[in-house]
Formats: sequence, C-alpha cells, structure tokens
Amino acid sequence: MFERADLWTTLLGTVAVLIVGVIATFIWVWIAPRAIAAKDAKGGVSLSVPETRAFVGADVTYFFVTLGAGVLCALVAATVARHRGLAVSIAMAGGGILSSLMVAWLGRWLTGGPLHRWADHASVGSHHLYLQLQTRPFIVAWPVVALLITFVVALATQDRPADHAAAPRG
Repeated sequence: MFERADLWTTLLGTVAVLIVGVIATFIWVWIAPRAIAAKDAKGGVSLSVPETRAFVGADVTYFFVTLGAGVLCALVAATVARHRGLAVSIAMAGGGILSSLMVAWLGRWLTGGPLHRWADHASVGSHHLYLQLQTRPFIVAWPVVALLITFVVALATQDRPADHAAAPRG
C-alpha cells in the first residue's frame, strides 16, 4: 500500500535527483571536449579541425557523468530510504530521466547552442563550439543504473516487520 511517507519519499527523492542533475550539468560542461569552430567576417561557421572527435568525446563524457550521477543517487537513496522500495524506484526512474534530459538541454543552453544561436552571438574568430548530445540513447543511462542498484539493494534487504501487526490474544 502506498502511504503518505511514500509520496514524500517520491517527491523529495525526485527533487534531490534533479539537484544532482544541475551539478552533473556543470561537470559535463566543465570536462567535456568541445570542437573548435571559426566564424568568418561573412558570418559563416566552419570547424577548425573537420575530423574532430570532440562530438563523440562530449557524448561519452555525458554518458559517464550521468552514469556516475545515477550510481550516486541510487546508493544514497538505497541507504537513506531502502524500506520505501516503490517510492524510491519511482524517484530514481522519474528523477533520473528528467535529470538526464535536463543535463542535455541545460548543457547545450549554457554553452551557447543550438548552432544558429551560437553563430549569431559569436564574434569573428575561433571559439569552442556548443555542447549538444548526439547519442540520444545515453539519456537512459542514469535511470537504468539507478533502478538496477535500487533493485539489487531491495533484493538484499530484509522486509521490515509490520508496524501494525495484531497483538496476540491471550
């Protein structure tokens, strides 16, 4: 049965995961490689090194940042609220997918994307190109790893005794 405490666990867990998502965004923006693009006087934009691997590197960095955030969230949730199984699972799944989407969107926004907006505001010369997640399936890394960890912890945790068990009649 879903109790009031379960609702609070779901709500607060989701909010906590979203806060971790903001931190993960700044980590991704800080450590992800970005391609160098040049803007010419006519407004044209081109990559300085056309065969750059920065786009793949940014996606892989996103994957590992969100994977690490999912592990961190799941371990904290499993430690703090391990007896609220369904509520924790909902918070990890919902918060994880929302945070993954937020990291992708906020990271792009903070670095000047999308391309047309970046190009409009960039001055003539070489600049770091915006971040944009190209590999969409990486979005599920966070919620999947968080759910797997909470599932394993739930299997390893004994059920708590019923608080409202009927008293023995004598």
